[in-house]
Amino acid sequence: MTRRVIWLTFVAATIALAGGFWLLVVKPASIWEQLVITGDAARERRSYVVAAALLEKSLQQARRHWPGSGRVALSLVHLAAVYRDQNRIHEAEALYLQAAEIYQKNPAAGSSHETHPSPPGEDWGKALDNLGWLYEREGKYADAERTYKQELAVFENFLGREGPMTAWALARLGYFYEGQSRLKEAEALYQRVVEMGEKNSEGEAESLVDGLNGLGRVYADEGKYADAESPLKRALAIEEKPTPPNNQHTANTLAAFGSLYQNQGQYRRAAPFFEKALAVQEKATGRADPNVAAILRDLGRCYMEEGRYKVSEDVLQRSQDICENFFGDQHPCVAGVMSDLSLLYVYKRQYQRAVKLALLSLPIQERYFGAENPVVAFTYNRLALAYEGEGQLVKAQGLFEKALAIQVKAYGPESINLVVMLDNLARVDWKEGKAALAEDLHRRAEEIRRRSRAAQKPSHQSSLVESPPHTDKE
Repeated sequence: MTRRVIWLTFVAATIALAGGFWLLVVKPASIWEQLVITGDAARERRSYVVAAALLEKSLQQARRHWPGSGRVALSLVHLAAVYRDQNRIHEAEALYLQAAEIYQKNPAAGSSHETHPSPPGEDWGKALDNLGWLYEREGKYADAERTYKQELAVFENFLGREGPMTAWALARLGYFYEGQSRLKEAEALYQRVVEMGEKNSEGEAESLVDGLNGLGRVYADEGKYADAESPLKRALAIEEKPTPPNNQHTANTLAAFGSLYQNQGQYRRAAPFFEKALAVQEKATGRADPNVAAILRDLGRCYMEEGRYKVSEDVLQRSQDICENFFGDQHPCVAGVMSDLSLLYVYKRQYQRAVKLALLSLPIQERYFGAENPVVAFTYNRLALAYEGEGQLVKAQGLFEKALAIQVKAYGPESINLVVMLDNLARVDWKEGKAALAEDLHRRAEEIRRRSRAAQKPSHQSSLVESPPHTDKE
């Protein structure tokens, strides 16, 4: 038993024996604080029944003595975290909303911890951060964006535009935009996080690493491979200085390096980074965490491109199982893995299985991201590949054209991200006897490649021309 558990047991027993006399000896604020502290400790041990009971008691205590106060809000937030960990999402969401409402009415409320008081605005912003995360998990992306923006405004107004919590909120919103393929918006936010980290004499290493990782990932997604490598190397150097690489930030940096090489087609170079990131992530969060699932997806894609189809399928299936257990079977995380498996079955020439999975994935992605999101375009592309494999060229051509139009709108007409779609569409046009159209598309793809090579360092060039697309590959 820890000292805190012993203390709480003593308090509870004494209250039961002495009744109201105890309240004359120990201040209600001290009792409330010990209930919160001990409830949190139980949650950390995953003793959720005990944690919920203690935090519900703290909430009753706060409502009785300080109705509508920061103490009530903090008890709500801590109890919501227990419900969130138990996957009681709707109950957690309701508590976070109640806490946010209290802070909205009383913006200056701090945590009222006697031993660890927090400044006004900090607890409010953290409550909004957790609420935004829940919305994102549920696929309520408009609500998530609105909440993350409100969190940023709270931190800026109460803790300053250059403060560490503001940097955290900027990085959180940037990561959200990145997941939505809104790369320019994400890039601007990550750039601001990096600038703040470089100016901050306190050396907010975690925020700086978040910004550097984010910039590296966005540059890689935009095809700016030379630009991507520098911030990622800086992030890894910062991470490895104070402690061994065994934390979430290190896993993010390693995975970002893997993505950089994966986007260039350097799969054998990418896979070791994803494997190391996976080991670090599993040590940090356990094997069933959604972040583990995300790394498994990338690793499965690497194995797929190397032709290691059996191990790729196993890895992707494990990723899907984690997503389904954590989010349910109608979540974008699950749809993304199904889309990857669809591509795998195209590579294996199991076209019916590929079509089935792509058709299962598309409605989920369209519902959550919208029909003109690049995420949806990738699944259109994979469905088109499957139809092409079956000889259904008209269906394939229509889907390739649709995917290309989405990519042009998202990235612009000269982006390196277009060349895969252009190559695929040109190939189908050749098969249909449309030689002039195919030649046109091929020249366009080659011109984009040429410009991209000219903009890259020599070490980043070869991957763009190492292997021409195969007829059965994306």
